[in-house]
Parts: sequence; C-alpha cells; structure tokens
Amino acid sequence: MPTRKRVVVAGANSGIGLSACKQFAERGYLVAAGALDPGASALREAAESAPGNLRIVPLDVTDDASVDNAFAEIFDQFGRVDVLVNSAGAGCIGALEECSLAEIEHTMAVNFFGVVRATKAVLPRMREAGSGRLIAVSSLGGLLGQPFQDAYCASKFALEGLYESLRPLAAQFGVHVSLVEPGPVDTGFRSSSRGFDRAAEGTANDAYVSLRAQYDALMAAGEGREQSPEDAAACLVAVAEKADPSLRYQTSRFATKLAAIKMADLDGSAVNDFAADWFT
Repeated sequence: MPTRKRVVVAGANSGIGLSACKQFAERGYLVAAGALDPGASALREAAESAPGNLRIVPLDVTDDASVDNAFAEIFDQFGRVDVLVNSAGAGCIGALEECSLAEIEHTMAVNFFGVVRATKAVLPRMREAGSGRLIAVSSLGGLLGQPFQDAYCASKFALEGLYESLRPLAAQFGVHVSLVEPGPVDTGFRSSSRGFDRAAEGTANDAYVSLRAQYDALMAAGEGREQSPEDAAACLVAVAEKADPSLRYQTSRFATKLAAIKMADLDGSAVNDFAADWFT
C-alpha cells in the first residue's frame, strides 16, 4: 500500500487555507494545519471530522521561534513533508501616504517573509530527499499593481520574484515550485485588511478621500464575481497532484483574463490603463 503524502498548510485558520486542509484530508493526505489561532472553532471542527488525517500545529509565520517549533513538531510526527502550501496572508488597503511603516512591514512580514521562513524550514529536507512540492498562494495583486493596494501588491510581487527565481534551481533537486494566483475570493479578506476603514481609524488622507470612495464602490460592485474559497483551494490540491506542475496557475477564468493583461504588457501601458480606468 503506498505511503500517504504529508502536507503542511501554513495559514490554516480560515479561507483558502482552511478549505485546502479539508480537501487534502478528504483525499487521504496527512495534513499539518499551521494555525495562528489553533483554538479556532472552524479549524477544530475540521480536525474532528478528519480524525487521524488532520493535525493542528500552532504556527505564526512572522516569528522565527514559532516556525522552528512548528516544523520540529511536524517533522517529528510526520517524518517528512511532501507538500508545503503557503496560504497565510495579510491585507493592507491605503495609498502609500496613508499606510504607516508598521502596516507595510506587517504585510511584508506575513506575505513575503512568512513564506521565506516556511520554505527555508522544509527545503533542505526536500532537497536531500530529491522530491517535494512548494506551493504559495499569491494573487492577481502579485502581477497587477493596483491603487490603494500598494503594500499588498508589493508583498505579492516580492513573493512572485522569490518563487520564480527559486523554481529552476530547486528543480535540479527534484523539488517543484509553483504559484497559485486567485482573483477575488469570498473570504472576507478585504474587510479584515488593515486600513479597510481609514476614516474610522483616523488614518485617511483628505487628498485621497474621493478616489478611495470610487475604489471602494468598484470593489463592492465586483463582489459578485468572487469565487468560493473551496474552488480556489481545489486548485491548490490539483497543483499538488500534477506530475509536472507549472510555475503559475490562476484559480478562475476571470483571474486568467486579467493575468494575461500583464503577461503581454511589455511597456506597462496596458496595466496602467486598466487601473486608471477605475477613476472616472
């Protein structure tokens, strides 16, 4: 009987990460759900519904000691990691002038350095084993710069550069590297982002108020095209199971359509025109 695959999902508390944990467990994987809040009820329920398949591990990807302790526990229990899914994410909404350095640093700490920490925790053993999958949840924001998403897009652009650069080198040791790029997903991510209500927080800049209102109206109008976290997570599982996965995958037709704008945009004008049309 074949040995079951071991998968670690960082950012398992909610949204795409939680859905991925459930789907991997349902398919018979041994799942380590790395959670900032290991006591979260939704995650506990998922673990109880998949006894023996899903184990919760406390994990704060912004903290060196937490990452070291989590992966020490995972390797002790699982012996190895076949798939790492980096799904932890943080949002930040605001023009650059409005965003504090602390907000920008937090966004980078989760979305970029968190992936760096988790990847460095498993890559040496994958390299030595001659196999493994590294999958990171990026975003359309990792390809298309977007107004009021300065910090978020910067963090995802950095992630894209990291994994795109790592991929050909890791492949020399049998390790596959992939980026999964969702468009809008119905997870409440925007409303939980720092800077979602800058007027109430007292951090809004008067110069941007009317433009921010247009941005918010556009985002609200686009909520109808949000895909479910389950659909986005299914893409992660599919990538993990591909014999020879590509570098990039979008999780919806809408995301692929917008990603194509950037991929064919040699001088940047198409991306600029796309975002400039938000403000009319």
